[in-house]
Amino acid sequence: MTAMALLAALGACGTVEPTDSIPNATVDTSVIDAMANETPAPMNVGDEMITAVEPVDPAQWVGRWTGVEGLYLDIQPDPARGNGAFMLEMQYTLDDTGTFPGDAVANGIRFTRPDGTFLLTATDGEATGLKYLLDKQDCLTVTTGEGYCRD
Repeated sequence: MTAMALLAALGACGTVEPTDSIPNATVDTSVIDAMANETPAPMNVGDEMITAVEPVDPAQWVGRWTGVEGLYLDIQPDPARGNGAFMLEMQYTLDDTGTFPGDAVANGIRFTRPDGTFLLTATDGEATGLKYLLDKQDCLTVTTGEGYCRD
């Protein structure tokens, strides 16, 4: 199963309650870990062997991304933690903002915030699941229903 298909399937399962609202809750990151390190499967197209998904370079994502209703994501390198480390400043709900460390992995940036561990991946607007972003082509998705795009 591809990372995008898995994200869509996970999004169809409903909303996830923040772990801080569940006493003694633990976050199972095994699905995120598997997706983060998934190697794109090569496929044969005509006489050419291509990779199904282009490798991602999160360094290209540095800067501000816009969500819906004033939500935003700002990605900056974190030189104090080394190469492949980022700081994600975000307003991810109408009431919740924060800055979270993230690390480049094979398919995006893996980060943890109070409501769980996530894999930020490159998508288009349709994959965000947000009507306002449907026609956008350059987007990053946290989970179905949470995405940020550049115009």
